[in-house]
Amino acid sequence: VATVLLQLEAEGRLSLDDTVEKWLPGVVHGNGHDGSRITLRQLLNHTSGIFNYTADETFGRTYFLKDGFLEHRYDTQSPEQLVATAMAHRPDFAPGTSWNYSNTNYVVAGMVIQKATGRSYGEEIRHRIIAPLHLTATSVPGTRVTVPKPSSRAYSKLARTATGPTYDVTELNPSLASSAGEMISDSADLGRFYSALLKGRLLPPEQLKEMKATVAVEEIPNAGY
Repeated sequence: VATVLLQLEAEGRLSLDDTVEKWLPGVVHGNGHDGSRITLRQLLNHTSGIFNYTADETFGRTYFLKDGFLEHRYDTQSPEQLVATAMAHRPDFAPGTSWNYSNTNYVVAGMVIQKATGRSYGEEIRHRIIAPLHLTATSVPGTRVTVPKPSSRAYSKLARTATGPTYDVTELNPSLASSAGEMISDSADLGRFYSALLKGRLLPPEQLKEMKATVAVEEIPNAGY
């Protein structure tokens, strides 16, 4: 997602210094959130302060705990719904003043890609990265609930504790992760992608430098994101 956004900057179609409000008027707004004060760069490096929608208590009960997950595992969530969940909360901090990993940042980034190109972030990734690099095990599933074979199963307690029964959670509608994490890949494809990225095959030097620029992660000494 970050690579595609940086490619669009290299093409002159947007700037990392553009505000979210410029591309998505009224989307990041409410309870102290203000998209006119947040840049695309702050989305990508998690310094926007936007609340992480997966930290919403109702969302967590619905999709991460037993009763909710088993009832709602096949629900479709739109990016707009995910962002709206975040907007029901106060921001974590003022834009640019701290760092916190927020899935909402990359959902919004995916929405910006669609606004700038007229195609979904998944279509842009397939066109710009998956196809040119021949990533045969990589896909953007959208609402497909199954994982391509061969693959392992996924299991969870679907509880806040490590005790109790274990459930097969392999099948779920990945739209609840959207452009923050619905993609499926394997280790060989990841290696191929990172090799191409870091060797400059996907981004010009200026954008690759931006990609590798870090911000401090205060809770972890000497760490950057």
